[in-house]
Amino acid sequence: MEKIQASEDVLTVDIPIRFPSYSDPNQPSPIPIEFLLLKKPKVKQSFTQYEHFSQFVSQIKLENLPNNPKSKSEFVALAESEEVGNHLIDKNIADVLLSSGDALIDLHITDQKVYNK
Repeated sequence: MEKIQASEDVLTVDIPIRFPSYSDPNQPSPIPIEFLLLKKPKVKQSFTQYEHFSQFVSQIKLENLPNNPKSKSEFVALAESEEVGNHLIDKNIADVLLSSGDALIDLHITDQKVYNK
């Protein structure tokens, strides 16, 4: 099989985050989570698409996903803290992203209600 490449077809998977002590989805989570991994050219667009980003996230460095400043397909991580990003993108996930990440448009993990424009 050939490597899967992103094209006109997009698969979106929404997975709600539920904490055991909070059965009511309208209650705020005890641990705020906001993380977005995307390609460098899409960073500015993400701040327009998700208005709350300007208040919550900044660019972080991921220990397991090295930056290549010369690459336009380089991944950029936006999060509330480096601790969150490095906990989510461990060595195993980073290896998958480095080998097959061309098919990824973005990876957005949040406890916020997200409404796209």
